[in-house]
Amino acid sequence: LQGFAMEWWHPKQLKEDEEKIRSIDEVTALDPKSDFGSYRRMLLGDDPDRTMIANHNDVQPLRKVQRIIRSLGLSKAKRILDAGCGLGFTTAALAQCFKDARVLGVDISADAVAYASARYPAAEFKAEAISPDAGSLGRFDLIFCFEFYPFTRNTDAQMQASFVRYFADQLNEAGLIVIYQVWNNPQSLSAILEDVKRLCPGLLFKLHDIPHPRLPGWLPQSIALPCSRLMGLTGREGVKRLLTVEVLTPR
Repeated sequence: LQGFAMEWWHPKQLKEDEEKIRSIDEVTALDPKSDFGSYRRMLLGDDPDRTMIANHNDVQPLRKVQRIIRSLGLSKAKRILDAGCGLGFTTAALAQCFKDARVLGVDISADAVAYASARYPAAEFKAEAISPDAGSLGRFDLIFCFEFYPFTRNTDAQMQASFVRYFADQLNEAGLIVIYQVWNNPQSLSAILEDVKRLCPGLLFKLHDIPHPRLPGWLPQSIALPCSRLMGLTGREGVKRLLTVEVLTPR
């Protein structure tokens, strides 16, 4: 990410932060409030409740993944990327839903990838900083971005657009990028989406309302979506929103 200020979310800064954490082997000396501290505590075998891992990763993502797949009408895929996979919970859920696909989870945290590799043999994992300056990760039919740093969590439109183009360049024909994040976060991609669109000619951006993943998976979309809207009216979290990106122009 040459040309971008060394913010906390810059891959180089994140890697430096992680290296400091990985030098610590005493569990109680690791701060579970940070991603890297929580990941290392999990790898070292600490009690999950003490690691605060639920604050950093969705530890039960299967219903969410199933709802996304159903809402977007996704069916077959041969190669899938889970970008910013953390401890691999979502990567494993994707592998469970797409049994015939090769699913790759990539994360900057070597501790997270070590944990995931040992526990989820149905998927592949790689420890690498995801950055537009880096080389290609492969060719994919589906690229899932379940809110990860640095992508989506800042308001630098140039940087966000560079990530979108980076992922789009790795899509197979008719491939799709699926971006799932907290949509009302003012310090995120959602706040600058129109600027990012202008910086990405040739790409089609679509917003999708999907039912809340806590609703039973067997509920049809026509019922689950209105139920989610009613949940929102009562003050609870209701309809979720995600963004898809696909290539419009021929390669």
